[in-house]
Amino acid sequence: VGLQSLSKASASAERIYASNLASVSAVGDIRANLAQARLSTTSHLISQDEALKAKYRQSFATDFQALIAAVDTYRQTDPSTPAAEIDELRADFDQYRQIVETELLPAGERNDIAAWQATRDNDILPLMAEVSEDLHRIAATEQADAARNAAAATSSYRSSRTVSIILV
Repeated sequence: VGLQSLSKASASAERIYASNLASVSAVGDIRANLAQARLSTTSHLISQDEALKAKYRQSFATDFQALIAAVDTYRQTDPSTPAAEIDELRADFDQYRQIVETELLPAGERNDIAAWQATRDNDILPLMAEVSEDLHRIAATEQADAARNAAAATSSYRSSRTVSIILV
């Protein structure tokens, strides 16, 4: 009985590590990769020679691949967030890539700052506001799940400790 109780406590702790920590970490990776992709588009705009523009265009492509890999990694962590919400986030990122590749980067290639700013303000910023809300909600969901699992681990530990004391 004591060993069974200790096993439950251990399983709860393992759940926190295996799922919650991995999920929260993956959400952080999504945020970091998105920030890097956005920085690459800005660096592209302000670059004045073709070689640098090409470098930052490639950087955006690489950053975007890392962003999608982070979303895929998050999906594999047994997240608390429903799959439909993750799919919506992924669709938002695909829409972001479409806007960047068809409007933002071409405006940067032409050094058309007014068009770049209009695209940023009218298309990118509203989309990023939605993405930011989604990421805050996803992080809150993961943190709440981690808190529940930590409380379960604590309860299981206390119960196991009590059973062990009684058995001794």
